[in-house]
Amino acid sequence: MQDIITWLTANGYGEYVTWATMVCYFVTQVVAHLPPAVTAKIPDMVMKIVNLIAGNYKHSSNEKTDLAGNEKAVANVDEN
Repeated sequence: MQDIITWLTANGYGEYVTWATMVCYFVTQVVAHLPPAVTAKIPDMVMKIVNLIAGNYKHSSNEKTDLAGNEKAVANVDEN
């Protein structure tokens, strides 16, 4: 790990990695709080990439939206 950090700082890539990490963090935090009506308007491919960056992949997703940002269908579950 120390070698990677040394290589990034010695080659000047550290600044770009830091900025990319901050942008990804910001986008994933904002998108998680957007209502499904807004995320449904974002193209599916963009939402899939954002959810991949956010760590939502395979069977993991946000509570109200699927991995493409569209509102999930609510299943009628009879509690009796």
